[in-house]
Order: sequence, then C-alpha cells, then structure tokens
Amino acid sequence: FSGKRQFPNLIRSTNETLSLVFKSDHDISYYGYRLVYSAELNEELEELRQTTHFTAFLFVLLSLLLITAIVVAIYKGFPGRFHRLLYVHYVSQTDTVDSTADDNILIE
Repeated sequence: FSGKRQFPNLIRSTNETLSLVFKSDHDISYYGYRLVYSAELNEELEELRQTTHFTAFLFVLLSLLLITAIVVAIYKGFPGRFHRLLYVHYVSQTDTVDSTADDNILIE
C-alpha cells in the first residue's frame, strides 16, 4: 500500500519479530514515518511459561525431599553418634580428684 490510502489492519507475524520495510515513492508530503502497533498475547508462550514454572517448582520440591532423605539416612546409620554429643570442658590445674586405688575414674 502507498500514499494516503487506508493501510491494512491485520499485519501479523507468527515469529517473535515483525519486520516492516518503509519505502518512499519520492513524492514526500510529510516528513518521517509513524508506526502504530499492538501486540497480542501468544497463548502457546503462556502455556510454556506455566509448564516452566511447574517444572521449577517440582525440581525444588524433589531436591528438598532428596536432601531430607539423605539427612535421615545418615542419622539412622549412626544412631549412637547423635545421641551422645561431645562437650568440650575446660579443666583448670586446680581441679583435683580424690580416689583410692580401687576406684575407677571415668573421664568423658
């Protein structure tokens, strides 16, 4: 189309981009070009986004379950190790223990 005739209302592109080429017929009545456009939501793209969000949610959920299972397996594999924790205690040189030869001294 050219000149002052009405332009077509429905120029569409199924790709992500739309390229329009403006050519002059050397009879310039106005300076420059003006482009009025609107975009429609691509329904296929929206479905893809929803699928991507669901996939990411599912991945995070399964990762958390796997980490929890590993922690539980480690805890169940070494039950005695986690029931008696090691406490470090500072013993000064003035601490004394009175005992007889028959006493057993248990230091933990």
